[in-house]
Amino acid sequence: MKRTYDIGNRRELFVDQLLIERLQDTRLKLHEPVSGGVAIRIDKPWEGPGNGPISVLDLGGGRLHMYYRAMTLLPDDLSGVTCVAVSDDNGATWTKPALGLAERAGRRDTNLLADQDGQEVSLGPWLDTRPGVLAGER
Repeated sequence: MKRTYDIGNRRELFVDQLLIERLQDTRLKLHEPVSGGVAIRIDKPWEGPGNGPISVLDLGGGRLHMYYRAMTLLPDDLSGVTCVAVSDDNGATWTKPALGLAERAGRRDTNLLADQDGQEVSLGPWLDTRPGVLAGER
């Protein structure tokens, strides 16, 4: 006996036969992934190989902001920092702006949001979309 599932008005992705009673002259096929190329390289002296978590926020205006924790894992520097990258093409490519807010590896043209004298700086950014929240406070 076939079970009935009430999915209401939700859209459902058919990846198995759970919601399909029968297939006639057709079949289910998952397509192979296709590489879109490298979107971002973790290649700065203050980054990698210990990276994450990553948050990507759409702040409007066609620009995405990526906030990520970077950690070098060097014996003399295990502190983590929070970096930012931006994308103007819906995440296909990312750039790391030279913010000039914090110095690392002898450079001031970093994409670091903050540095507290070698202490770990870690953020968990989120966007407050509640009604009535001022744009500059979201």
